[in-house]
Amino acid sequence: MGLPNAVNKKRLQIAFALLLVFAMAAAITGCGGGKDSKGGDPLFAGKWVTADGYPAPNGLPDDLELRKNGTGTCEGVEILWRAGDGRFFIMSHDSDLPDFEYDYEISETRLIITDGSGNSDIYMKEQK
Repeated sequence: MGLPNAVNKKRLQIAFALLLVFAMAAAITGCGGGKDSKGGDPLFAGKWVTADGYPAPNGLPDDLELRKNGTGTCEGVEILWRAGDGRFFIMSHDSDLPDFEYDYEISETRLIITDGSGNSDIYMKEQK
């Protein structure tokens, strides 16, 4: 003997609600984003140095080497990175080091990043 229709309907509603909650959580976190995220905008791949050749101001990176797979180095420190929708994230493998988030504008050879305080610098991609 099966369960009454009211019980089956209630189970279906609960299952749908749980599915919706998990889908929303995945969307908010970027489907498990964070320190295991992989790259993003392919224009980022390459070695970037400050356009004027001087150290970047206000704690911005002096140089970046970004690989297509979402790994790279920032001033010689191994990092993970992710970019898209105007946001650029640098995440350290070392839990003692902070993660960074920037606004960006990018072209084939030029990258401008701006931190949350409005500090920005221009980077040029080194040509091979």
